[in-house]
Amino acid sequence: MFRALKKYSNITFLPNYELRNAIAACSSEISGIVLDIGCGAKPYEDLFKCDAYIGLDTKNSGHNHSSSKVDVYYDGDKIPFPDEYFDGILAFQVLEHVEDIESMFSEIRRVLKKSGKLLVTAPLIWPEHEVPYDFCRWTSFGISNLLEKNFFEIMQQAKVGSTHSVIAALFLNSFGGKTNPISKILVRLLSLALNALVLAISHFAVSSSKSRETYFDNIVLVRK
Repeated sequence: MFRALKKYSNITFLPNYELRNAIAACSSEISGIVLDIGCGAKPYEDLFKCDAYIGLDTKNSGHNHSSSKVDVYYDGDKIPFPDEYFDGILAFQVLEHVEDIESMFSEIRRVLKKSGKLLVTAPLIWPEHEVPYDFCRWTSFGISNLLEKNFFEIMQQAKVGSTHSVIAALFLNSFGGKTNPISKILVRLLSLALNALVLAISHFAVSSSKSRETYFDNIVLVRK
């Protein structure tokens, strides 16, 4: 009970909840030997059924790796694996932190098998984070153009989140960093109430993800 209350009263519950659901909906498309680029603590590993799940990250990032589950560190230039090694590659909320995006895609194509799949998520609306390594945001048109320009075939694409959830999450995020115990409790209570309200609205209000203009992230599944 306490763990559930703690989860639902988190100021970042809504973006995390929406993103996890979106990734879960695509997870069956990824199998075999899988590389998670920018893996951090591997928060989505449990969603994938694969032969091997390898986490890749760089030491030079905007966060420490005290809770990370990195299998291989790399220099941000060359992915340390042979050509056409992976059946699937994941890049969740990492492209905005890549300064040379063209080189990154070149490396992804190199280590991805022919007809291998890449599952990408990238933010449209979220505050700057992991500074100073936060370089870009993409619209649905921008991310699809970027992937097609780098010779990937788009299989599926969707928008993650709704206007209601974005407004609520940004509002709650403005209270982040409170250290006073009373303030922290009040923020938790406010988060719990607002998160519950948005979930209720989302349950009864059905809208097309394609027509949505205000949302957290893009999620795109592509094939080499």
